[in-house]
Amino acid sequence: MTSSSTNFKSMGEDKDQVKKSDSKFSSLLRTWRGQSEGEYSTIPSFLYREELCFSHSGKLVIAYILKTWESESKEHMHADTGYFRPKPDGSIEAVIA
Repeated sequence: MTSSSTNFKSMGEDKDQVKKSDSKFSSLLRTWRGQSEGEYSTIPSFLYREELCFSHSGKLVIAYILKTWESESKEHMHADTGYFRPKPDGSIEAVIA
């Protein structure tokens, strides 16, 4: 997966809060794009593309949106969204939908 150089506008000046909180997360705050091949024993293999966006709104919560689509037809395949929150004890709380 590769990263785009365009970051979300919502990161704005508050990106420093996340850097101070957890530098591991601050490096994720961007849009990542990639392509791959899906393989399952019950269906023919297929090529797909995906986009994964990490952002935040100034609070110490990282939001993400994942979208996948079929490479040739561009037909939507899957999407999910959620949040990651670094906790003071070093653990990470995740909410995924």
